[in-house]
Amino acid sequence: MPCAPEITLSSAPERKTPRAAYLGRVRWAVWKREFLWLERGRSDREANRCGALPNGVGSWPPEGRRKGRWIAVLVAVVALASGCNALQFGYNHARWAVVPKLKKVADFNSAQRAQIDQEFARYMDWHRRAMLPEYAKLLRQLAATVSAEIPAGALQAQRAAWLDAWEATMQPALAPMADVLGGLDDGQLASMQANFADEDADGRDELRKKTREERLKKRDAQVLDLLDEWAGGLTKPQRAALQPWVRKMPWQDERWLDERKQMRDDLLARLRAHEATDRIVAAFRAWFVDRRRRLDADGGPAFDAFVHAAARTLDGVQRQHVREKLLGYAKDCEVLARQP
Repeated sequence: MPCAPEITLSSAPERKTPRAAYLGRVRWAVWKREFLWLERGRSDREANRCGALPNGVGSWPPEGRRKGRWIAVLVAVVALASGCNALQFGYNHARWAVVPKLKKVADFNSAQRAQIDQEFARYMDWHRRAMLPEYAKLLRQLAATVSAEIPAGALQAQRAAWLDAWEATMQPALAPMADVLGGLDDGQLASMQANFADEDADGRDELRKKTREERLKKRDAQVLDLLDEWAGGLTKPQRAALQPWVRKMPWQDERWLDERKQMRDDLLARLRAHEATDRIVAAFRAWFVDRRRRLDADGGPAFDAFVHAAARTLDGVQRQHVREKLLGYAKDCEVLARQP
């Protein structure tokens, strides 16, 4: 698919509805908060070099922040930054946000923490050189498909290409994760199990706070808010017209929690049985790659239908705004890929 021509921001005025302006202020407030946390993390590391912090671990992130896997956070940094400059900043400082979270998965010793640092640096160097140019190419191809009538099969082809890119992104991370976790002793595995149990309990508590219908309404609003941002603002009639299409997309939050718990229980069993690294890698692949492809097969048609409906509902200026956002991210990936 040919790349889209370069489009400058001056080619279409940006329309800001009151809702879009409000969301912009919220995004800025959130980014400022994250930046302050990053600055705090840097201060902790500087103090740590002088021996002020124990065991080589800084105090950031603050207590209560949810733990997460570093690769998931990395993908979030790349895909969900609030703007091009934010994407560059987030990517270049991903270690500040990612490594402390990984180190909280279990009670790692100093040698294991050093291994995490080394593997993460090696992965980021590879990712910058190998994957960012691929993301840029795919983003430009996606921008080229933005029109009132998207060609038949174009979205399916795009989803397949992004799934391939996801697999290529994940594959080099699986063996290092397996190596680190394969070295955990019984006490460390017990701490990991406790962390998993806490996360699972938190997730199920969140589900119990709202009915399924309330959760679906929240999901619908989040999807439309995201489109509102990408299109430079949606009108109330546009949101009303697109809401039924959003509702048709699968939403299986309970199933996700059940499958995550099953995967984690299986992982802990394999680690306690000291299974070979290649078997741990296979288990990771089943969760991070194969499961993602299955979810795409289940939900892809409904997602495509929503995108086709959105493309027809947006006007020309809004579609131009979407193209500019995609091309801006593509350019940002290209700039990042050239940095040392």
